[in-house]
Amino acid sequence: MPLFFLVSGFLSKKKRSLADWMKKKTRTLLVPYFVSCAGIVIASIFFESLVTLLKDNKAVFILNIQKWVRAAFIGLGYHAELWQTSLPAIGPIWFLLALFWALLLLELYKRTKYPMACAIGVSFLSLALHHFFWLPWSIQEGMVASLFATVGYSISLEKVKQNRIIVCCVAILYLLFCLFSGSHLDMVKCAFPYGPVDFVGAVCCVIAILMVSIRLQNHLMSRLLPVIGRNSIWILCIHTIEFDVFPWWILARICTMAKIGGLYETAQAILRIVMAICISMIAEKIRDMDHVTTNLKQGTFGVRHHKDGYQKTHK
Repeated sequence: MPLFFLVSGFLSKKKRSLADWMKKKTRTLLVPYFVSCAGIVIASIFFESLVTLLKDNKAVFILNIQKWVRAAFIGLGYHAELWQTSLPAIGPIWFLLALFWALLLLELYKRTKYPMACAIGVSFLSLALHHFFWLPWSIQEGMVASLFATVGYSISLEKVKQNRIIVCCVAILYLLFCLFSGSHLDMVKCAFPYGPVDFVGAVCCVIAILMVSIRLQNHLMSRLLPVIGRNSIWILCIHTIEFDVFPWWILARICTMAKIGGLYETAQAILRIVMAICISMIAEKIRDMDHVTTNLKQGTFGVRHHKDGYQKTHK
């Protein structure tokens, strides 16, 4: 998760007014969130309620709709506790809300003299407060993530390349440390068990991944990865819908009946990767068609405008 926040901060170097920023991020982050929530509610009718009715002869349509509406309103990626009751989680699209808050805070940091100091203070304040209470709409997760976004905003690729050996060594040491300690950071729960060590280690791991990606950009996969990257938000949204309500137990039962139960998780991962690629290709085709339609309209308007001007001139 730190990778996505850091890259988002890196791509937010351009300064704009808060009004323009709100308009753009509402369209690109909040609209997909609410569309996904609506998709989850609709899909739950078929994949949860209807399956339960046919399988167990129980009508749970209203209960399931209420559950997912509550989850959408709470906007958390984990099951928070309230009055000794476990609240429903909305799933992976908590990231969209957290990214919205993180980038909003980054825009505010930019208007201060010391953006990094502000990010460090806000992030550690959020971690401290999370031990006592939680806030809805992934606000605290966004506060913590604002530090990674600010690092991305402040980072210089040239300096990173000059210190790439140190960065890679720290990343490897951190991964080994997490492997042997049996604990790791979890941004969805604001869990950073080793505090500053987790932040520094995560940033080094992200930078190492980015450097590897830069080296791979001239290879065969570079044709596919940009397509997936341009459509990653909608891949996340559809992944959330299937993650929350799709009856994967059917695939598990098929694997068990075929005596390949150990391959269930592998089969599930492959299906999700194929689905992501298909979604990217379809979205890219739709985008290309929109561009062609827009260009044709503009061309038609241009021809008409030219003809009108020509006729007026000769009249």
